[in-house]
Amino acid sequence: MPFRLPARWDGLESAPNPLSEALARRREAGLPLLDLTGSNPTTAGIPLPADWPKLLADPAGRVYAPESKGLRVAREAIARYYGERDDGENAVDPEDLFLTAGTSEGYAHLFRLLCEPGDEVLVPRPSYPLLDTLADLAGIELRGYALVPAEEGAWHIDFETLEAARTERTRAIAVVSPNNPTGNVLSVDDSAALLGFAERHGLALVVDEVFADYVSEGNDAGASDLPRRLVSQQVPVFTLNGLSKLVGLPQLKLAWIHAAGSADILAKAREALEWMCDAHLSVTTASQLAAPELLQRRREFQDPIRARLGENLKFLREFTEENSGLKPALHPLWPQGGWCMPLRCPGIHDDERIAIRLVEESGVLTQPGYFYDFEDEETVVVSLLTPPNIFREGIARIAAKLS
Repeated sequence: MPFRLPARWDGLESAPNPLSEALARRREAGLPLLDLTGSNPTTAGIPLPADWPKLLADPAGRVYAPESKGLRVAREAIARYYGERDDGENAVDPEDLFLTAGTSEGYAHLFRLLCEPGDEVLVPRPSYPLLDTLADLAGIELRGYALVPAEEGAWHIDFETLEAARTERTRAIAVVSPNNPTGNVLSVDDSAALLGFAERHGLALVVDEVFADYVSEGNDAGASDLPRRLVSQQVPVFTLNGLSKLVGLPQLKLAWIHAAGSADILAKAREALEWMCDAHLSVTTASQLAAPELLQRRREFQDPIRARLGENLKFLREFTEENSGLKPALHPLWPQGGWCMPLRCPGIHDDERIAIRLVEESGVLTQPGYFYDFEDEETVVVSLLTPPNIFREGIARIAAKLS
């Protein structure tokens, strides 16, 4: 009998999409390209403290003595970070922290913890497309609830779609704040309503706050209040964060899950998470030993990133004001935080097609909104981490094409 892989792998999309094909053709032709999609701070020209590699050279890292939850010294440093960020409210116990090699692994652990195969998790739309892949690997289903824009940057949860998405197989709700890619920060009212919904239906909350340290001016209270708002004695709340965004070092592969809730609710969850982490032991010793100083010096890593975000936002605001006639064709959906900028282009009715034309005719790479489940088909997404000279020229070319 011939060998074959399980049928679940039959549906993988191995063929390139039309945008990838257009991008490949341009590169093969040797034509220049302005890439406005890069979200990796290590390749975006963001300056780092000159001595940061030395932080990975602790001699203690030569000894492999793993702990299932992660080294105590790293977990204590993370607990101190939360204490400083949240002004000491709802202190984090290092015993409630579980270290992972990135938030993707954290999601994978939580999907396995909370769901049986075929169960469901409610996720925001728009949101990051990787969640769909992680759900497929876990054998679970994602059901979307809508985020709808109101005033500038202040998207809100559409609770009618949240209620409609819930079924008897729903086990958890995921919320991302600031959201990727909309940049919206969960409001006080939505936080309270979301927590009430979870408690009424007995659903766990999974809170992705990887961009919480990057909130736009005037919205700082919204982000710093998030952990305090989402605390329950009736349902568990699992928070995801990590060094990838917090200090802009994704290559260190150090993230964490924080488990919150009553002792009775979390007893089995803590045991199961520790068992899963122990089975993987995926976080490098060097990264864990470096975590205390990296977190203590986080401003040195964050300030250049904030400066880049601020410079590109300032340019875009000035550009749209100076070219007010372009507003019907280029309408930024101003974010409250994060690293992305959605650009709504009313009248295009085909975000993939405009992204392809921008590559082919303008030499500019953007991401079509459908990648993130924007439903309007009139949105493209660019990265605010883009080097400013490339960002300015790319935006000008986008505006010229659309107008």
